[in-house]
Amino acid sequence: MKKIRLSQVLAVFGVLMGLAIMLGMPAEAEAEELLETILYQNPDLKAMLLESLLKWEQEAPKEVKEAIKTLRTGDTAAKIKAAASLGNMGIKAKGAILALAETQKDGTPAANKARLALEKINKSLVEPLLTKLKDNDLYVRVGAAMVLGAIKDPRAVEPLIAMLNDDDLSDRWVAVNALGAIKDPRAIEPLTLH
Repeated sequence: MKKIRLSQVLAVFGVLMGLAIMLGMPAEAEAEELLETILYQNPDLKAMLLESLLKWEQEAPKEVKEAIKTLRTGDTAAKIKAAASLGNMGIKAKGAILALAETQKDGTPAANKARLALEKINKSLVEPLLTKLKDNDLYVRVGAAMVLGAIKDPRAVEPLIAMLNDDDLSDRWVAVNALGAIKDPRAIEPLTLH
């Protein structure tokens, strides 16, 4: 399999939306179709994403692995409890993303709990992503800003406003788009000045 750099992954908007979908964020059908098209056309990228998610699952702490097993084999009540527990673990539960995504789509009452757990895990990603806004690699900065815009967490507003003053046009462009997605009133004046 051909090696693909993380920066290449972050540069592809559809893949970023795909990660957001995998993390349980509401997404429009167009984004899902775009992701499917990109992954269909690039099996190396799809394999890399799945490999990463599976690696996180294999390296997960014991309590996360136990919850994953419950999500895959337990009854509905046990799945609901496991999903709630994973949501409370935050980023520590990133190894459960695939199992939660599967549960989210299974049509049982546990699906909603899985969605909520994924949203909580999502929120735990904000701080690490904020640090990536200052990365030396343009693609990492752009990717982080896109994901922050998709997450729509208000903690991202001030750092994204600061990006509006960056020298790099790509940084400014992605900051404008992310702020537009977040729709926080604090961004109105800075956006009108740029």
